[in-house]
Amino acid sequence: MAETFARLIPDGLRSRRLRRRIDERLLRAFAFVSRCSGAATCAYFVADRIGLPHPLWATISALMVPQEKLADTNNSLWGYILGTLVGIGGGGMASVAASLFAIDVAGQIALSVGLCTILARAWPSTRVCMWTGPIVLLTAEPALPITHAALYRGSEALLGAFFGAAFHWVAEKVVLHIVDLAALK
Repeated sequence: MAETFARLIPDGLRSRRLRRRIDERLLRAFAFVSRCSGAATCAYFVADRIGLPHPLWATISALMVPQEKLADTNNSLWGYILGTLVGIGGGGMASVAASLFAIDVAGQIALSVGLCTILARAWPSTRVCMWTGPIVLLTAEPALPITHAALYRGSEALLGAFFGAAFHWVAEKVVLHIVDLAALK
């Protein structure tokens, strides 16, 4: 019977490698849980404290932007920012069209999503625009101009996106530093 390479490694060295791999996986899992929970909580807390009316959107955005890898999170952040701004514009244009042509809410949503889908089809990282417009329209208050809802939803979404990306960056830098230190031992 041929010996495998793993059998040639002394037991102590093999168990140290396994323990290091388990420690690294556990550390990365802890970092993932911490960054998601921390970003969502901080985004909600700040949005609530500065008086944004729907801090829920900051919490959701904080969880949508971060991806598995930091480079993917950075790409996601820029697409999310652009998509949010386009969605706000789409919701605003649909609202203006509604006032000119007496379009009901369902028609406004169709118009907003239709406009935003053109961009989202060409640049998939901006797909958030397709639901930002309807959120602006559905959370608008009749007594206030649509610009208020657009400003609030945009602020909530961008605040959450910032927290999501920032927590991922910090977690990644801390975890990579700890993993690198452990590998040197």
